Amino acid sequence: MPQKKWNVYNYDNREVVSRDEQMVREERERRARAQRSKDLHQQVLVARGESEHEPAEEEPQKRQKRYFAAEEEKKEEEEDRYEEENELYAKARRKQKRQEGIVKDHIMSSVHAETGQDKHLNLFANEEMNERIKHSAAAPDSAKEHVSVSDPVFVFVHT
Repeated sequence: MPQKKWNVYNYDNREVVSRDEQMVREERERRARAQRSKDLHQQVLVARGESEHEPAEEEPQKRQKRYFAAEEEKKEEEEDRYEEENELYAKARRKQKRQEGIVKDHIMSSVHAETGQDKHLNLFANEEMNERIKHSAAAPDSAKEHVSVSDPVFVFVHT
């Protein structure tokens, strides 16, 4: 599908890439020429004794020091950013755990309230209630067990 605009090998896309690469090469060459011209001018001034600056031979060392200083600063900024992100992540994680703990405590307290003294949670309370109603309907009126709708029915739902 070379005719599609999104295709990497489309003629127009290749042309744009080659044009961009050419612009980058020209910019690099322009910067290199400007730097050579500046260095040459500095050397001429040093040779004439008109410059108060250090000789041009030390300029690459200064540039290298500036480069390493800038790299070190970038590294420190990046480490600071990572530390801040880690602190934010840890804070969010603590908040999440705290919320999970609150939910867990709420669930456990409701389970303890529902289980009563014997610490037994009847998961089949509805089935037992239906069995009682079924048996009471089959038994004679005098033998019917009294079952009220207000009998506690506990259902534990895990979310």
